[in-house]
Order: sequence, then structure tokens, then C-alpha cells
Amino acid sequence: MDHVTAPPRLCPFCRVSIPSEARKCRHCGEYVDPVLRRAVEQALFGAGNGMSRRRPLTGDVPENELPESTEEAVYLTSPSLASIPFVIGAAAITIVLGLVFVLFPGERFDLRALFEPGLGRPTFDLLALYRTQIGWTLALGASVLFILRLVALKSTMYRITEDRIELELGFFQRDIDNLELFRIQDVRVHRGFYDRLVGIGTVKLTTSDKSHPELFLRKIGYPLRVYDHLKRASLAADRKQGVVHLER
Repeated sequence: MDHVTAPPRLCPFCRVSIPSEARKCRHCGEYVDPVLRRAVEQALFGAGNGMSRRRPLTGDVPENELPESTEEAVYLTSPSLASIPFVIGAAAITIVLGLVFVLFPGERFDLRALFEPGLGRPTFDLLALYRTQIGWTLALGASVLFILRLVALKSTMYRITEDRIELELGFFQRDIDNLELFRIQDVRVHRGFYDRLVGIGTVKLTTSDKSHPELFLRKIGYPLRVYDHLKRASLAADRKQGVVHLER
């Protein structure tokens, strides 16, 4: 009896043709066999939780509800808080000093011996009169400045997939740019003494992209892992695209 092969079908997630008997799509990595998919979901996340947040790309899904990208991030990172130790330290000291002015009355916490010789009697008396207002100004001002610095730091996001790097910049106005991995020519990591102590570093990419001849992933956590992934992924992207980088 002749063996009849079933025609290929489309992956419900990436819409690429796969063998009819396939249990996992080799293009997007999704499990397409319902029984296997449920088993993997329960093993990884427990019953009732989905392994993938993406919706299947089936014909009955409205086009405006389709996800912008079906690629899952291998690394999703941003500059680390450990990269601004002096900002954190200065903010903490200023907030504590402001609260000391507010919470401790003059008779319990006399600053005369500490500040009067350098400031002079009139200036010290003026500061003592408005110590509560000065304290709140110091504490709230340092808090606001620290929050603004934190927002500026975390408004930079690096999304690294198997094929590209996406850069998301800005808080109120969000700009998104990308770099294809096959354009990467060289990958390096810079880590100063403090960076090694706290586990951060800067990954420098030299590329053939005209808009990003050099790209820096600044002060990210686990930089060596990102470095290893980018080295492997960029070589795989070169083979996939048939790209050969020539030394200058």
C-alpha cells in the first residue's frame, strides 16, 4: 500500500508552512500540538497559566488585534539602578537631612554648635526660624529629582531577540528603533572595577548600519550573557542571510 503524506499546514502563530505531523513550529518555537502545549504549560507555569501571551494568527482574528511582532525577547533589559550610585546616595542623604530638620525640634536637636560658627548668628537664626520649610524643601526636592532621574534611566529599554535588537527610548514620547543582528560586525564588553563589583557592564556593538555604526547597551545587568547571545545570534544571522563581513 502506498504511503500517503498529509499536506503541510500553516502554523497558527506565525503562519509559516509546517509539516502536518509537527508538534512544535521550528520557525517561531511555539507548540502547535494542543495536548503537548497544555502539558508544557502545566509543567512550566502550573495549571491555568498560559505559556505564551500571544494570540494565534487565525483568520477569525481581526487584523487590528494581531500582535505587532511574534518574536519573543531573549533579553529585555534597561540600564541598571546600580549605574547611578552617587545619585542614590546624594538623594538619600538629602532626604534624611531634610527629615531631621522637620522631625526634630530645636530643643531636642540643636544644630547651633555645628552650623553657627560657619554661617554667622543672623544667618543661623534665619535658618532656625524656617527649619521646617527648609526640611520639607530638601526632602521633597531630592525625592522629585531622584524620581525624574529614575524615570529617565528606565525609559531606555533594550529588547533583544534571535534576529534583532529593538531600542525603546523616551517616556512621554516613545521612539522605537531596531538593528538587525546580521549587521553586527563586532561585539565587545566594557566593565570597570565598580561595574564588576555590582554585576553590570556596557556592551559595545560595531555595525554596518548607517544609522547606528556604533551601538551601546549601557550599564546593563548580566552583560556577559548578553555578549554571548549576541555573538552566537549574529553569527547565525550571518549564515541565514549569507552575509560575509570583510576586515578593513
